[in-house]
Amino acid sequence: MTCMNKTSYLRCCLRQCLRLSLAVCAAVLCLASGVVAKPVRTGVSKASLTAASKVSTSRQTTTKAASQKPKVLIALYGVLARSTRITWPQIEKMVIAPLVKDYDVEIWVLDNQLDNIDKIDGVALGVSGRQVLQTTLPLRYQVIKQSHMDADLAKHYAVEQGYLPGLYARKQRQCRDVHRCQQSKQIMINAKRQLYQEQRMSDDIRKQGDRFAMVVAIGADIYPLLQLDVKQLRQAMRDHPAVVLTSPQNPKGATKLGVTNGFYIGKPRAVAAAMSMLKTAKGDDFAKLDNIHYEDIVAMTMQQHGVQSTLGPLYFCKMRNTGVCAYHGRCRFGAQCHDGLTNVYQGLAAEKREAVKQEMGAIQLQWRWRFKDIRAVFETLLGMQA
Repeated sequence: MTCMNKTSYLRCCLRQCLRLSLAVCAAVLCLASGVVAKPVRTGVSKASLTAASKVSTSRQTTTKAASQKPKVLIALYGVLARSTRITWPQIEKMVIAPLVKDYDVEIWVLDNQLDNIDKIDGVALGVSGRQVLQTTLPLRYQVIKQSHMDADLAKHYAVEQGYLPGLYARKQRQCRDVHRCQQSKQIMINAKRQLYQEQRMSDDIRKQGDRFAMVVAIGADIYPLLQLDVKQLRQAMRDHPAVVLTSPQNPKGATKLGVTNGFYIGKPRAVAAAMSMLKTAKGDDFAKLDNIHYEDIVAMTMQQHGVQSTLGPLYFCKMRNTGVCAYHGRCRFGAQCHDGLTNVYQGLAAEKREAVKQEMGAIQLQWRWRFKDIRAVFETLLGMQA
């Protein structure tokens, strides 16, 4: 460029200096970032790079496939300080282990924290439930204090308000002494507490459970006696999307048409509907019944929500804080019940019958034969404990 006069000459020089400075700065930056550096040969062949690319793609595909496994929710609820130290390893073995092969398993816990009593089953409370839940699976842990639950039940679900006036009413009418009357009243109180916990879990599943392919809702004191048959579960839900699998052990209740409570398996909305008993039972159909059991409430709730109950091999006993497992069923002495479970073997394959026998036998061997446990043991064998 030619600069003609002094003024234009000065302007021209300034422009050229500015351009030169910018060019130098750009060159320095390029050198610092390695943009202008000559490529260095690493000795890696094109074939090696292609193979590495394929391995990377394979890993990404494997990771993506693993993340696409359907999800299963384990909904655990109840007094975890009661017997979870005994039931949790069994739940992992019989419920969780068969599922983790084909599903991503997540655990939700609702712990009824006993803040207004210091004993249960006549024995001091065990360690906190959270401490015994040793798992690497995703875990959501919630606590509900029993004193708060009792206050809410008294405020919104009292008998005086017409809520389930017939709940175990016959037991309370027929009691002959103060001790038995108090026992009958306690059964009714505990039943309402369990209804409350199942309703809370039902609400959570209804709000956030649609991402799960299956829900297994199980009480914290349930001691499963047989491993889940995942293929059977899938088939049942495929045939009937609104089905909930329950145990065949105690389907009686007062109406003899009840559904065994405490162990439910099905799709999220079906299980949430089956567990929404507390709110459903506010209806007139429940209030007008003179005598109603928990099993009746489960059955009537399912019926009102269009959920079908299907019996599955969900055999269990309920573990007490004493270490004695109370079997719930129709087994009585003199009715081919010498091993405690004969009457519920119908429909089970021979290997499954033997598996249940072995599990029950192991529990019997662990019983502590102390004088104060004698009554509990006999009641367990007779199937009388609530």
